[in-house]
Amino acid sequence: MTNHAYASDNVGVIADPNIFPMMFAGPLGPSCAHFHGIPTPFLPVAPNTIVNPYQINFGDCRNSSQGWKDKGGQRRAVTSSYRKNVPDARVHRGRPYRPPGATALRAALFIEYAKSDFHLVESDLEELFSHFGGASKIDVKNDVAAAEVTLADGAAGRAAIEELNGLNIPNVGILRCVELHGGETLDRALSKAQLFEQRQSAKPYNAPRGADARVTHTNAASDTKCKRVARLELIELFTYEPEFNVTATILGPNNNNIKFIMRNSGGNVDIAITGKPLNSAPVCERLHISVSSRDYPAYLKALDMLEDLLTTVCEKFVEFVRSRGKVVSNLVGFKRHEYQEINGNLEYKGVTEKWKSWLNKRCNASPYKTNNVNRPPSKRVNDRSRGISRTPPVPKSNMRSVK
Repeated sequence: MTNHAYASDNVGVIADPNIFPMMFAGPLGPSCAHFHGIPTPFLPVAPNTIVNPYQINFGDCRNSSQGWKDKGGQRRAVTSSYRKNVPDARVHRGRPYRPPGATALRAALFIEYAKSDFHLVESDLEELFSHFGGASKIDVKNDVAAAEVTLADGAAGRAAIEELNGLNIPNVGILRCVELHGGETLDRALSKAQLFEQRQSAKPYNAPRGADARVTHTNAASDTKCKRVARLELIELFTYEPEFNVTATILGPNNNNIKFIMRNSGGNVDIAITGKPLNSAPVCERLHISVSSRDYPAYLKALDMLEDLLTTVCEKFVEFVRSRGKVVSNLVGFKRHEYQEINGNLEYKGVTEKWKSWLNKRCNASPYKTNNVNRPPSKRVNDRSRGISRTPPVPKSNMRSVK
C-alpha cells in the first residue's frame, strides 16, 4: 500500500505480531472510508481479530459471477494453440489482381493466312496480355501458331479481343483473337479458320502423263487460289447529306484517293463504292466500299489504306458536325466484313469494328469562340498585382445635371 509509511524512529523497535507497527495514517477525512481493510485508529481492537495488513482473501473469487470473457463461450484448454492454420488469403506475387466481381474469359489466339510455319511463345503472350489485366492461364499448341488464353478480367479480355482481332502482321499473317463461349474448344475455333495461305505446288496433283506441267500449274493456280473480299460498312455518316458529301470525300478531287490506293497496291485489287447514302437504308443497300483481290499482299495493303482513308473521313465528319454546334452520334464509324471465296464458294469470315478514335478528338475551331479584340480587359488570377486600366464611363444623354 502506498498510503502510509513506517516512521523513521521505529526502525529498531521489536515488532509484536499481535499489534500493528506504528504507522502514519494516510489521507485523513472522507477519503478514509475507501480504505475499508485498515482500521481507522491504527491500534488493535481485539487480539483475535487482527490480520496481517497485506493478506488478501481469495475465497469468494470462485463464487463470483462470470466475467465478460467467459460469457457465451467455453474455456479453452491450456494446451491449445492461439494460432490457427488458415489458408493464405494474400494475392500471390506475379499473378494479376482479380476484382471480386470479375469473371474469367477464355479466348482463342491464332494466326490466319500464315505465310510460313510459325509458333507462339508463352512468355511473349504473357507480356502481350499484361496490358489487358494479365492472363491466368496460357495453353500453347505445338503444331500450329495458336493458343488458348484465360483472362482474369472479362471486361479487359473483351477489350483485348477488340484490339487484337484482325491485326495484320506484315510478312506473317492476320492475328485472330476470338472469344470461346461455354464448352467451345480451341480446336473447334481452328477448324473454321484458314490457318495457312494456300500455296501453289510445283507440280499438279493429278497431272496426266505427258502433259505440260507448267501450263497445268498455271491453270490450277487460277482455279483454286482463294479470293479475298472485304466490305467496309459505313455507319451514321450520312446525316448531313449533301452538305457533307461522303462519296466525294472518299474519292477526293479527280478520284485521286482511290487512284493512289490502286497505284500503291500494284493494280491487283478491285475497289467499288456502291449503295445509297442513307442512314435508314438496310445494311446490304447502304453505301459501302468493297475491295477484292487474289493477290494476298496487295489485298492487305489496299485494305489498310482504305481504313486509314475512312478514319480521315470520320474525323472530317465529326469536325463538320461540331462546327455547327450539333451532337455527334456515338455510332459514327465503320465495320470491316471479310469473306473468302474458294472455287466459287463465298464464305463469311467475321466482322471487325475499328476503335473510334475520332470521337475523342477535339475540334480545332469552336463555333462559340468570340473575338477578343474588342473585349474589355478583365482581371485574371495571375494579374492580381497589376492594375486594370478602364475607361471612365460616359454619362448618358438623358441624365439631368445637378446645379
